Amino acid sequence: RYVHKKDRKAIVNVIFAPDIYESGLCLFAKNKYAYDVLSKELHTMKFELNAMVSRPLKHKNDKIKFYYRENKGRLDISRQAQDGFQETILQYKTIEDYSQGEENFYHISITQEGYTPFLTRALLKYMGNPVIGDLRFDKQLSKNILKLCYSSISFQRTDNGRKVKIDCKIPNQFTAFNFPIYQEQTDKKENE
Repeated sequence: RYVHKKDRKAIVNVIFAPDIYESGLCLFAKNKYAYDVLSKELHTMKFELNAMVSRPLKHKNDKIKFYYRENKGRLDISRQAQDGFQETILQYKTIEDYSQGEENFYHISITQEGYTPFLTRALLKYMGNPVIGDLRFDKQLSKNILKLCYSSISFQRTDNGRKVKIDCKIPNQFTAFNFPIYQEQTDKKENE
């Protein structure tokens, strides 16, 4: 939108952009040829993400194999191989633990190969560690913005074999929280 406000005729070749409510870097191609080449490589690109999760992780650092499939706009996830499911590996390490009163939450760095919309968030929810502020996968009420940021993309160019890594800083508000992290959902008024 920003580019189109400046120049309505501008062509924006978006290779990667975070999903709605997510934050982090975007990858654009400078022309149609670069777009065609890079879009084919999206599934082999390595993504690094930062996330804040709301429940204790089973291990501080781990590498877990999952299987998933896209099914009518949602993701089905399993720990066992099944027909029609693709394999993916979620690798994470704990950066820092935070606590405020009785609330604890955890900053983790995630490495994932390839890109499927919402997959990382769905995997974390499946593990029992939903991302803070994720109303798509964690139905608890939260005043917090979604605490997930794409901080790095790396890939190897197919035309010359050169390795490329693009980084961005985590937003300043990433570690700022509105407390309580989650609120109890109130029942509807009895006389409605």
